[in-house]
Amino acid sequence: MKNTTSGFDPHHKNKETSENTLAASDPQQVEDLLLKLMAFRGARALQVFAELGIADLLQEGPQSAAQLAQATGSHELSLYRVLRVAAAQGVMEEIEHQVFAQNEMSSYFLSAHPAGLRYQAMMLGASYDSGAALKLDECVRTGKSAIQKLYGSSIWEYLAGHPGESLVYNRAMTALSGLDTLPILQGYDFSTFRSLVDVAGGHGFFLFSLLKAYPALRGILFDRPQVISEASMEEDVADRCSLLAGDMFAEIPAGADAYFLKHIIHDWGDEACSVLLNKCREAMPKHSKLLIVEVIMPPTGARLLDTLFDLAMLIKQGEGAHERTRGNFSSS
Repeated sequence: MKNTTSGFDPHHKNKETSENTLAASDPQQVEDLLLKLMAFRGARALQVFAELGIADLLQEGPQSAAQLAQATGSHELSLYRVLRVAAAQGVMEEIEHQVFAQNEMSSYFLSAHPAGLRYQAMMLGASYDSGAALKLDECVRTGKSAIQKLYGSSIWEYLAGHPGESLVYNRAMTALSGLDTLPILQGYDFSTFRSLVDVAGGHGFFLFSLLKAYPALRGILFDRPQVISEASMEEDVADRCSLLAGDMFAEIPAGADAYFLKHIIHDWGDEACSVLLNKCREAMPKHSKLLIVEVIMPPTGARLLDTLFDLAMLIKQGEGAHERTRGNFSSS
């Protein structure tokens, strides 16, 4: 009988498809996507870098992994592997094998940097924050706060019961305030005001900077009791500034020429914001102005950083808290 075998390979089609798929793959795109998928590990390395105060230690000059391990009480090889990840992201430099030096990027992790990121990194690495981020899938399904799900309380109630984490949180907010304080001072004329209340003003970085820029202005720093207890008055504005603790949803200090809310509205849903704004109105004389600083999200094409801040609102506060578009503000 004639052999009719044609040499058919049942796997030929799959093999061809696989080869075509590989040929169509862009190795650089695949690597970029892998880096995004593994970004949490890179961020965690930077958080450990911050928690251990490595940038402060490098102020004295280049140090080896062994020296840094001894100074921080760490396992030398494990610390080196973390430091290598930080250096690969541009934070400090490995100038020779296992020897690291400060650079411009790592200097932002100095404890004393006015707009530094050390406390931001420590906050993001804290178990309540990173643990809540891992519950993002539940936030997506329910619209509810992951903090509420994990701890049975709001983020503010949680921080009130954890003073150490509250201090790091508020120092992180102070550092972020350092990023936009100068543009605000350069972009708005506060000279028409004799008095201003900074509502939920944290540790006072913005208000103290404002008072230094306007020597005739008097200010009130108003925030929750725990936050005010952590704040330190700056001597050169002490005669024109008061620290006042209270609940902004109950009563706000009355009679000032201006009321200032910076990155406060995004923490709350529309109903809570309406209560807060009405409390401001009750406190304001007829001539007073309300000044609000917030991110305005575009309808499309938002910056990645702004979308991540918005996601943090969802995780910590639930669906109501969000970065708003201009239309959201108009319709609220």
